[in-house]
Amino acid sequence: MEVEPGRAPAAAIRWHGRLELEATALTLTESQVALAARADLCAGGRDALQTLEQLLRRVRPTLPPRVR
Repeated sequence: MEVEPGRAPAAAIRWHGRLELEATALTLTESQVALAARADLCAGGRDALQTLEQLLRRVRPTLPPRVR
C-alpha cells in the first residue's frame, strides 16, 4: 500500500497505536523497534520490512473484542 510521503508519518503513528492495542504480547523494546522501523520506512528505507514482518509474526496482533 502506497501512502503519500507527507502523510506517511501520521499513518505510521496510527499503525503503531493499533499495534500497541492489538498485540497479545509486546515488550517495551519491541514497541521501540517497531516504531523505529516505521520511521525508517517513512524515510524511504526498505530494510525494516523484514524486522516488522518478524515482529508481527511473534506478537500476533488481533482485533480486540468490541465493547457494546
